[in-house]
Amino acid sequence: MPSRGTSHRGCRGAEALIEVRDAGVVYGAGGEAPIQALNRVNMTLNPGEFVALVGPNGSGKSTLGLLLCGLLLPTSGEVRVDGHATTDPAGRAAVRRLTGIVFQNPDNQLFASTVEDEVAFGPENLGLPPEETVARVEEALGRLGLRELRHAPPHRLAAGQKQRVALAAALALRPRYLVLDEPTALLDPAGREEVRAAIAGLRGEGIGLVLVTHAMEEAVLADRVVVLAGGQVALEGSPREVFARTAELRGVRLEPPLAARLADALRARGVSVPSGVLDLKELTAHLCRSR
Repeated sequence: MPSRGTSHRGCRGAEALIEVRDAGVVYGAGGEAPIQALNRVNMTLNPGEFVALVGPNGSGKSTLGLLLCGLLLPTSGEVRVDGHATTDPAGRAAVRRLTGIVFQNPDNQLFASTVEDEVAFGPENLGLPPEETVARVEEALGRLGLRELRHAPPHRLAAGQKQRVALAAALALRPRYLVLDEPTALLDPAGREEVRAAIAGLRGEGIGLVLVTHAMEEAVLADRVVVLAGGQVALEGSPREVFARTAELRGVRLEPPLAARLADALRARGVSVPSGVLDLKELTAHLCRSR
């Protein structure tokens, strides 16, 4: 597994949907106290892949998420989406069509008077024919379980429902990939489960997903986990590989998922538990088998 400052590049070449090459971001460049938010980051996102970006506060994970959408441009290096450089004005419109983002606070994205109007806003602004807009709205509402709420004012919905509306609005644009920036951070436990289930339901749909999260229990759902620390890639691999490296995670101020911590404690007491345990059901099943 690569060390800090490097990154597994996945299936490079024409197959890669997004490529980040030696990307750096400096906030306040030219000022008295510039901040290096990202430094020589390399990563890829392949079609349909689900990647979790994790790291402590200030690690650069949200900055990287904005880079992937073209909402923030790199100070150095480059980001390419389906071959289009985000810094190229000629390709920027294509990047915006290919990408979508759902922010931490859904209230910052919702403004229409009804759920249906909110989901229709993006397709209408693409200039799509009315029948295509209707079809996309119906599809997005159905996928997120929102059809019964189509006439409800978004501002009156529960937080988890609002986040599902924001997700439906992004899906109605039919992006090739979505960045989800801490989508459950402001939700109560019921809302978190609601949104996590919606995200899990997108797997296998052919959409590339990038989940920016503090919650390790959410990161275990991904195909690949990228750990950022100090603006660089510290660890990368499958959830099973990354969360087996508990000492390295703690070295960058991250705690592994609860199941991995319990497995470590059991091994310290002489109990045989395999490395890379991801959830409590898996841990319980192993302990029952070994009795």
